[in-house]
Amino acid sequence: MVPLECIARGYLTGSGLADYRAGGSVGGHVAPSGLVEASRLDPALFTPSTKAEAGAHDENITVAQARDLLGAELTERLERMTLAVYERARSLAGERGIVLADTKLEFGRSRTDGTLVLGDEVLTPDSSRFWSADTYQEGRVQPSLDKQFVRDWLTSPRLRLVEGLGHPAARVARRGGRPDPCPLRRGLRASDRHELLRRPSGPSLSRRGPAPRRPRARPRPRARRRPG
Repeated sequence: MVPLECIARGYLTGSGLADYRAGGSVGGHVAPSGLVEASRLDPALFTPSTKAEAGAHDENITVAQARDLLGAELTERLERMTLAVYERARSLAGERGIVLADTKLEFGRSRTDGTLVLGDEVLTPDSSRFWSADTYQEGRVQPSLDKQFVRDWLTSPRLRLVEGLGHPAARVARRGGRPDPCPLRRGLRASDRHELLRRPSGPSLSRRGPAPRRPRARPRPRARRRPG
């Protein structure tokens, strides 16, 4: 695998927003003034990060630093491929009422001919930020359709640390010392909308017609008991 996390950002949030607030740029790209939480970025920005070892955190770097690390030619190909995947996915998501805020991709080399190929996970709730177009509003943190709702829940002021357990996953609600499942249920219901990305849009579905029925699996014969 190429030792680089290839991130495409179409909206300003997360570490990209933190970088912008600190210096007015995102991944080395100078951004316009006046941007706020969830501002749309047109065109989308390629903002790479280093691939950290297990247990460590990835570090955001600039495109210039990526060129120093991998060379100009490879970095430009990664940027072009990353943004092409993102823009196509952003368009498809928009048709389904979903905002694809950003996504992380990884690339590797084919073992047969060395071709640069897309690898690992692609456009999953673990590697991307998804928001609902119905509730999107620039200037505020968006309700999440990905794993971010779990992070928000675990770090919310309503939770406290269990005595002797310092990991965030050990935090529980004040309700009787047990985790409050309501935020998780809300998030899981919201995450169901991610399945819309895996379905064809309405017009495409109508052109294809109904999906063919799968043949029913034959029941397995019961194992004969050996006489005692």
